Amino acid sequence: MGTETRQYSFKSVGKTQNNILNEPGRVTVNELPIGFRTPLQFEDMTDGLFVMHKSLISQVADNLKNLILTNHGERLIQSNLGASILPLAFELTNEEVDATIMARITSNVALFMPYIKLVDFRPFKQKNDDPELVARLGFVLTFTAPSISSETKAIEIFLDAVG
Repeated sequence: MGTETRQYSFKSVGKTQNNILNEPGRVTVNELPIGFRTPLQFEDMTDGLFVMHKSLISQVADNLKNLILTNHGERLIQSNLGASILPLAFELTNEEVDATIMARITSNVALFMPYIKLVDFRPFKQKNDDPELVARLGFVLTFTAPSISSETKAIEIFLDAVG
């Protein structure tokens, strides 16, 4: 038997998984950026250059809003992308036009975002104090994405009518 003995400290073993996961400033899997938040905004330089979505359902809501606000012909190669509702904006809150807008949104969601289930459509018209705007038109669209989350999400789309 050797007379040489060694002594080890458990402090030199390294970091445990719990210590690593609880380090201050560590980005967890739930906080990883998924996509850009639109309209693009500069971040305060802590997480990156632009403000990002960090939950999948918020990214889906942003994508849906962009799909609805896109008019036909605005996207290269995919000229049929978008609900093309801007030409109907001045007639919003008319039952026939509301049905047309709902049909356009439904067909585009079925084609480009089939994982979304549309729940509710509520058009509105607000008086506006701004003399350049006649009225603030828009709608609230409620949806779910059952394969992603059981959460019901609502987006508000504004279509300002200029006078």
